[in-house]
Amino acid sequence: MTVIHPPRQPLFEAARMLSWGVILLETETVFGIASTPKHIDRIFKIKSRDYSKVLSWVFPPKSDFVSSRYKAYKNETFDSCWDCSKDHKDFFDYLLEVQVPITAVFPGEPKLKTCHPPASSKMGIGVRFGNFGLNQLAHVAGPYLLTSANKSGQKPPKMIEEVDEEILSKVVGFYNLDDVIIDNDHHVYDDRDGDYFLQELEKYHKVLSGSPSPVIALSKSTIKTLRGEISKSFKEEVKKVFPKFKFE
Repeated sequence: MTVIHPPRQPLFEAARMLSWGVILLETETVFGIASTPKHIDRIFKIKSRDYSKVLSWVFPPKSDFVSSRYKAYKNETFDSCWDCSKDHKDFFDYLLEVQVPITAVFPGEPKLKTCHPPASSKMGIGVRFGNFGLNQLAHVAGPYLLTSANKSGQKPPKMIEEVDEEILSKVVGFYNLDDVIIDNDHHVYDDRDGDYFLQELEKYHKVLSGSPSPVIALSKSTIKTLRGEISKSFKEEVKKVFPKFKFE
């Protein structure tokens, strides 16, 4: 296992790998794959995914977690990428602050070319919330797209061993949002026996728990659940902050 210290350094290594292509990473519930908009086609090919099925975006947090040098650029914020109503922008800010594990689809229109389909759909743009580690990576690498690390129609993997080897062969590295980074650079490891990347991944034994985050879709003042269940407490909190919103 390649462990890099200090703990902050792997974050920048992961951002560097995202500039190369698709990376494998660990979320709080399943293993996923991620890429910047530049490499979005690679995710669809790796997953054998229909282009009508959109991916989830991850945006930088509002707080500056490293230093003022790494504040999000103007074109890396949700407001600069997506045009939607003020109520929906306020709801985006709320979800980013409370860090509830949820994916929300916001209706509207793309402001940037990178947000056009397949990065969005007729329903809007999907955004993943509730994992500050994922947001931190977006703060360094810029907004990126995320989905589960499985072939379309298959079960999302809870362990590295459950990730299809074809997917593993096409990612540029692995990052666990903590202190582990494994680089899938064949040029660096040509002098080793076999596939160094796969050998190192086999040493990473961790079983993730929980269910994939629920998915909701906004439409004016209506919030519709598309996948999973929304807790009663979350609904009550939303209604306090956004009295006009109603859950279907």
